[in-house]
Amino acid sequence: MLIVSLVVFMIGAGFLSLAGITFRLRALLNKPAWGGATLPFLWLGLIFVIPGTLMVILTYNR
Repeated sequence: MLIVSLVVFMIGAGFLSLAGITFRLRALLNKPAWGGATLPFLWLGLIFVIPGTLMVILTYNR
């Protein structure tokens, strides 16, 4: 179960990274930074990171 939670967390981290890259790229190109795919990547990242973090906390063996 720990492996699954880490995979979910990493998928979320990847989406959050894509959101950051998209935000910076759009800002460099003088386009509205929050337009385009920035917000969908941000929401997908949060949807995956929050449960992934909770799953890691719950399944981590001390």
